[in-house]
This record gives sequence, structure tokens and C-alpha cells, in this order.
Amino acid sequence: MIQVEDTKYDDLAYCHQLLSALEQLEQNKNTRAKLKEKFQKQMQVKSRLFAWGSVCFVPLFTLLLLSLSLLKSSFGKTQFLILSGGALLYLLDLLWWKYRGKKRLALHKEIMFRTERSKIDQFSQRLTTSEPLANPRLPQQYLTPEMVRQIIAYLNKRHAGFLEEAIYMMELDLRHTKYNKDALPIEQVLQSENEGLQKKQGNQEVSVESLDMVNERRENQ
Repeated sequence: MIQVEDTKYDDLAYCHQLLSALEQLEQNKNTRAKLKEKFQKQMQVKSRLFAWGSVCFVPLFTLLLLSLSLLKSSFGKTQFLILSGGALLYLLDLLWWKYRGKKRLALHKEIMFRTERSKIDQFSQRLTTSEPLANPRLPQQYLTPEMVRQIIAYLNKRHAGFLEEAIYMMELDLRHTKYNKDALPIEQVLQSENEGLQKKQGNQEVSVESLDMVNERRENQ
């Protein structure tokens, strides 16, 4: 015969597993946001450094060559060629940075960011497709760390003998006591992660289809 206490402790163990998985999903979401902020800051810093380096290197190098040449002779054809070549290189350098260099740096950083984010997404994918998140026993609106902690509190304080009773009692409190509807989190972390992963997968499929179309056109040509 199954005892109520046995069921309760089984439900407690399940809730703790669920809480751990949801907290990990929440951490993944925060890590992803911090990662994006980190790469944006790195992009800004490196962009400034590359810009200054690109702008300053040619003039300084030109001045160095000009100074060395002036030590050997007065201003003449050689010095004029150095100044002209330096000015031309400076202009080409500015144009390269404006139309190519900045975009290449941004692309490099974007690739690095996507690689790091992909690792986080893979971890979230494993969490959402395995137990206890694959087939949760809680309604969708309660799949947040805050709500699961409340249910654990009902079970721990002996207010409820099993999971369904704990959910029922919490719903009563949400409707009739100090715990009102405002206590429900606006965003459910599991739903948010699932939507984000599905959107990413959809974008990847579109990219693959676009690439296939481009390759097919090339073959036909």
C-alpha cells in the first residue's frame, strides 16, 4: 500500500529536480544576455583601437620616413614622393576601414558570439527535452522557480500531502488571500526558452534554404 508520506517525498524530490532545471534555464538566459553585452563592449573597444591604429599608423610611418630622409638631404623629389605616397596610403586606409575593416571586425565578433551562444543553446535544448521539463506535472503558468518554491513550501510545511493538493492550495491562495494574480511571474522561463530555441531553429532552416537556392542557381548557370 502506498503511504501518503511516501508520495509526498516523491513529489518533493520531483519538485526539487524541477526547480534545479528551471533555475539552470534561468541562468542560461542570464548568461546569454551577459554574453551579448560582453561582446558588444569588446566590439566597441576593439573598433576604437583598430580605428585609431588604422588612422595613426600611416601618418606616423610617413613622418618617420620623411625625418630619416631629411637627415640625409634637404626637401626634394624623394621627400615629395614620401609625402604623396603617405597621403595616398592614408586615404586608402581610411576608405578600407570605413567600407571593409569595420564590417570584417563586426563579422568576426558576431561569429565568436554565435559560437559561444550556441553552447548555451545546446545546454538549454538538452534541459527542455529531458525530464523533468519534457513532461512537466505542473501547469504551464507555474513553471517558474518562484512558483515551484511555493509548492515545495506547501509540501514541506505539511499543508499538502501530495503535488496536486499543493497546486490546488496554492491556487486557492492566489485567488482568495494575499497571494493574488500579481504574484504570478509575467514570463515563464521554460516557455521563453522554448520559443527562443524554436525561433533560432527556424532562422537556421531559412538560412540553409537560402544557401541551397543560391547554390542551385550557380549550378544552373
